[in-house]
Amino acid sequence: MGELRNFHLQETRRLLRSQAQVFVEQSIAPKFHELHVLLTALAEGDRQLTPQLQDEILSYGERLSSEIVSAAFNRAGIKTAHLDARQLILTDNQFTHAAPLYWETYAKLRRTLPYLSEDTVAVLGGFIGATEDGLTTTLGRGGSDLTASIVGAGICANEIQIWTDVDGMLTCDPRVLDAGHRVRTISYREAEEMARLGAKVLHPSTVAPAVRQRIPITIRNTRRPEIEGTQIVAKANGSNGTVKSIACKTGMTVVHLDVRHVGGLPSITEGLGNLFARHNIAVELVQARQGGVSFAVENSALLPELLRKVDQSVQVRVE
Repeated sequence: MGELRNFHLQETRRLLRSQAQVFVEQSIAPKFHELHVLLTALAEGDRQLTPQLQDEILSYGERLSSEIVSAAFNRAGIKTAHLDARQLILTDNQFTHAAPLYWETYAKLRRTLPYLSEDTVAVLGGFIGATEDGLTTTLGRGGSDLTASIVGAGICANEIQIWTDVDGMLTCDPRVLDAGHRVRTISYREAEEMARLGAKVLHPSTVAPAVRQRIPITIRNTRRPEIEGTQIVAKANGSNGTVKSIACKTGMTVVHLDVRHVGGLPSITEGLGNLFARHNIAVELVQARQGGVSFAVENSALLPELLRKVDQSVQVRVE
């Protein structure tokens, strides 16, 4: 933890200069003390690492960084109000992957943000929230972007911006092929489908709050702010049949089922789909074809055992 603490102190001093010492004593040091107490209790066996405690520990990153950013803005002459996301983002109690309680959260946001003065920028951390009982939660993968989308929807913003390390949605993953082009506009449906099928720049759940409010989402590059990025809107320009981008997923298995009697195919398909769902195996694609059906699913050590439960009249092939 010492290395992590030193990093935060170094960045704080770099950003705040002469104001750093007071800020460290009042804001940074107390939080690291709290974190030290939690980790010591865990290391000495006084507490068990439950999902609830894991969320409590993980929340410190966002809580520290958002306070530092707010202080840096103030030093630069930008008036800010730092808000604790746990007071605004209400979730259920699925620790490590909590689901937002949207309408309750929107009500909290609308009771808070509009009453800040017009020249004040609200700063709050992403990725974290709290249950109705005040227990700290995290939103799981894509949680920071989801927080931005929730806040934007809650205040009916004109635009939601997601700042990342690429120029926007690209025609292909730059880690696979470094020859992609930026897509200028894409629809909500296209972006959600791209994210679900492997595009890493945006998590599928991020789009949902914006879709309901019809708020444009813009993906921008923090390292190249002059680039316009990609705007995600309700309906994008382009003719039908145009391929805008290609996504791919690794760690997948394709299960082919060949049946003798096509009439029984719907019940077999539904039965296997339910079987996968009960064992938390994500089905990414189902493709019906003449004489059978194919499932694309995430790799799982449970697959061989589950496929043995398929009716013996069905021929099973696995890729």
